[in-house]
Amino acid sequence: MARPWTLPATVALVAAALVSLALLVLALVAPAYSSESQAATAEGADPAPVERSTATLVQVNGVGALVLVAIPLAVTLLVALLLRRGSSRAEFVVACAITLLYGGLCVLALLSIGMFLAPVALCLVVACATARIPEVPRVAAA
Repeated sequence: MARPWTLPATVALVAAALVSLALLVLALVAPAYSSESQAATAEGADPAPVERSTATLVQVNGVGALVLVAIPLAVTLLVALLLRRGSSRAEFVVACAITLLYGGLCVLALLSIGMFLAPVALCLVVACATARIPEVPRVAAA
């Protein structure tokens, strides 16, 4: 059975999916915020202990943050669907356009979360660059 993608495109799409899934997991478990607090004391009294705490992205921003973090996975799955073998030239062009738009989103968000989204964009660019370009049927000359 023929593969739906070329080997380099398959590797790039799998890498993009794995990085996207890792972003989702990290949003749930990795401490993204930290805080310190200390109670006020009277003059001359021993200082109160400093209390330190951390929170994840989802704990601070709610479940809605998962929707934003899931965008790379959704884009990866859409591009993989559009780049499969037997796809039309229009699907190939749409996959490349989606990849470029996602790359633009990464550049715009570079100062906040863009650097975490950029590896997925790079993998999608590699997938588009190494995918088979569909053949256009040629009309026989009369």
